[in-house]
This record gives sequence, structure tokens and C-alpha cells, in this order.
Amino acid sequence: MWSTTKSLKLLSFLLFLCMLISAGHTTKRPRRQNMRRLGITRRNTENLPEPKDLSRSRSASRPPVCEEEPTLEEREERAYLVFTGHIEWLAGGRNRVTRHIVGDEGVAGGVRVKRVFKGRRDMAGRILQVNGLGGSSVCNSFARVKDTKIFLTTVNDEGKIFLNSSLVRLTLKNLRKTLKAVQVSWWIVFGYSYSVELGTDCVLNWLAPLQQ
Repeated sequence: MWSTTKSLKLLSFLLFLCMLISAGHTTKRPRRQNMRRLGITRRNTENLPEPKDLSRSRSASRPPVCEEEPTLEEREERAYLVFTGHIEWLAGGRNRVTRHIVGDEGVAGGVRVKRVFKGRRDMAGRILQVNGLGGSSVCNSFARVKDTKIFLTTVNDEGKIFLNSSLVRLTLKNLRKTLKAVQVSWWIVFGYSYSVELGTDCVLNWLAPLQQ
């Protein structure tokens, strides 16, 4: 009788222990899943090295802020050819260039001219090779393929086109500034040359067909 009671107690204890073990397994797995779903990770208990700061690599891919650069009007006065262009390709098969990648001189890139603000109007639609993209001689020369920017360029004695100043973002505000700064010349019926500085939007809209 005593052995039977002892065996029953032992059996019940084993059953209770099995239930505790099974309950622990069932509750631990959903807790881990909930932690992963909430984005909670375990602490670094193995003293693994922390990842390095990525701020330098991120800042390298962003165009720098040019604070001491001359105004857009002054830059356009020094430029020989001002136009909006779409970057078709970059030298070396690159997708983007910065001063951290190509160094001081920069690289050449094929730019399809969309609209000419200053210079030869017959350049529109052509692909020009612009040198100096990504170089450190210009503050913001960051360029990527398929970007459309406002280019301010010069031409050297060999006829090569170089980036003269920072690339300008293609926005409505910058387009109006560019049109306001650039002087448009044309001939009237009497053969006199007039140079008009664009001021108001009314004059801007009236002269827009003459620049295409």
C-alpha cells in the first residue's frame, strides 16, 4: 500500500514537471516572435565590436553646401554657355561622381542639352561632353546619371567644355533666376541689336518663344 502511494506521488510529480517544461517551451517561442515583430533585439552580451559611424559615407554622397560662392548672376556672367541638360553617361561607366571618388580634376560626362539660356542656340538637343564633373575645383559638382541640372560652363582654347561653377538644381525658382540674370539679344526688323534684362513674369512669358 505504501509503495503504491509512493509510486503515484512520483508519477504525479513527473507529470507536473513535464507540464512545466512544455509550458516553458510554448511561451518562450511566441515571446521571441513578438520581440522580433516589435523590433526588439537582444543586447550585445558577447562584447562584439559596434558598427562604425556611417555619417562620413552618407555625407560623401550628398552635395556640399556652398556658402561663400558668388551669386547666380555673377556666376552666369563668367559662364560662356548656360543650359539645362540631362546627364546621359559618365566616364568609366560610373553612375555617380563626387570629389571623394574621382579626386580633384573630376571626370567627363555626356550631357544632352535641353534648353540654352546663354550661348549658341543650336546646341539644344545635342550631347555635349562636359569635363570637371565630381572634381573639387567646383564646390558642388556632384553628378549622377539621369539627373537634369542647370549647367554653367566655359570653353578652353582647345574647344573643350568645362564646368565653371556649381551645378544648379532644376526648380521653377532657379529657372526664373536664370532667365532673369541672362540677357537675351535679338535683331529687330531695322537691324538694331537690343539687349533686354528679363524682369517681370510678363516679359519672361513674352520672350520665352524667342529662346527656343
